[in-house]
Amino acid sequence: MEGKCLVCGGTDDTSRHHILPECIEKHIKEHKKLVANVPLCRKCHDKYEEWAYSFKQYLCQKHNIFFDAAAVVIDPHKKILRDTAKVLLKSSKYRHTTLYKMHKETLEELTGNKIDQKELVQLAAIGVTVPIVGYIDAGSQLLEAYSLKQLQTMWAKHFMIWFNDEIRIKNPAIPARRGKDLRIQYSFEI
Repeated sequence: MEGKCLVCGGTDDTSRHHILPECIEKHIKEHKKLVANVPLCRKCHDKYEEWAYSFKQYLCQKHNIFFDAAAVVIDPHKKILRDTAKVLLKSSKYRHTTLYKMHKETLEELTGNKIDQKELVQLAAIGVTVPIVGYIDAGSQLLEAYSLKQLQTMWAKHFMIWFNDEIRIKNPAIPARRGKDLRIQYSFEI
């Protein structure tokens, strides 16, 4: 828990939200010094991330940057191997059953090997994602299209617009917070 949510004031499942998306931050050498983050609860964080996703898409489309939230895809063959191995491990006390034997035969057929308990544990732990070949993430490309200062300013303004809208929705009597108030408290630039 990281204190009160900046938007709703809740304290359940609160964490630090990065103003500048992590897909950009990870390409900045002085990343730790430049990180600006604010406390948000899971619900408010998820709401903002939906809105931020659209903004990332917009910026990428504007500069003909391929945008995909993931740089990996699930390998269906690996997933079948892993999931079947997990089923077998969970039901290992039923080794004498026909269903267990059928799952084990399927796994051995897929791998082309006889499977012992050690290999079963290894298969149950395999990763099922594979990288997209030739993928260059959007963050590095956005840093080529914009200066770091421009990106920091755009994302800080983007967050402030969303933040002020959320505050007005939750309690119309509360005046919108000025960017200056948050800049001082959370050290980010607008």
